[in-house]
Amino acid sequence: MKILFALLVVLLSNGVTGQIPDYLGNDPSWHCFNVSGHPQVSQSIQYTDYNLFLNGDTTINGIAYKKVYSKGVFWQNGVNGGVSIMPSNFWNPAMIDGEALFVRQVNRSYHFYHVGSGTDSLLMDYDYQVGDVPRGHITNTLNSSDTIVAIDSVMVGTNYRKVFYLDASLERRIIEGIGCYAGTLPENCGAAFNVLNVMDDCFEGGHYFYCYGEQGTGLFPTVQTAACNLALDLSEKNIESIQVSPIPANAVLVVTSDRELQSDFKVVSLSGQDVSSNVFLSSWELNSLELDVSILESGVYILFLNGSRVRFVKA
Repeated sequence: MKILFALLVVLLSNGVTGQIPDYLGNDPSWHCFNVSGHPQVSQSIQYTDYNLFLNGDTTINGIAYKKVYSKGVFWQNGVNGGVSIMPSNFWNPAMIDGEALFVRQVNRSYHFYHVGSGTDSLLMDYDYQVGDVPRGHITNTLNSSDTIVAIDSVMVGTNYRKVFYLDASLERRIIEGIGCYAGTLPENCGAAFNVLNVMDDCFEGGHYFYCYGEQGTGLFPTVQTAACNLALDLSEKNIESIQVSPIPANAVLVVTSDRELQSDFKVVSLSGQDVSSNVFLSSWELNSLELDVSILESGVYILFLNGSRVRFVKA
């Protein structure tokens, strides 16, 4: 009886983890953040805060694909005499190699229509053994020396997803159907549909995968669920009238706007923790205010003000 029970447990476990999740069937979305430019070179720092999501279907050469779109906000802070650009919203098809991105799931992988060759090509594979080298077009985001050093699984929603670790620290990893995640490391690691250059320093350029969700609900990583729910809500992309400086801020964060600013604000960390009690209003005028952020820990935060939100970096 004990042997039969043990066999049943093994079979059930294999059944749960062996099933292939439907990567595209539950309205998935990814929230990403980009910082580019160098204050000593370009005299400006550009920011893009955006979501990747599915927006309709198309058929190419008899093959059905999902259309991938991006929606978010772009703004630019001038430094050393550089030009600042007020935030503006955008809603565009996601791009890969300069062309619109169309994807589909094939077993444990994403394929995409490669416009240049006119073929259905591998975007990212999620079926590896220890020692394998990551495969697919999206491996442009990884280091050439990366190999799979360990394999685990994580519950995402109601399905298990395989996790493939890329180094002994077990920080940098590929999550099945979701993309590459760097954990707590400040290293570029893209979402499933981002094809980007590898960057080592977020202030010299790079796109950063923040969180993943389905039907507007944050699912990964679970420690950021509260903030992720806000980030994945497309209606929250309304910060076109608020600008912050300097980036990064040391002691004082200056907030300006083309309309009257309220004095009530909220500051949330990327883990979803409300840290407003550690931020103090030091001055307040009609179209600007200054916040004392000196006791905040270094990191990226979200400022909620005037019914809008904007990110800032504390040095």
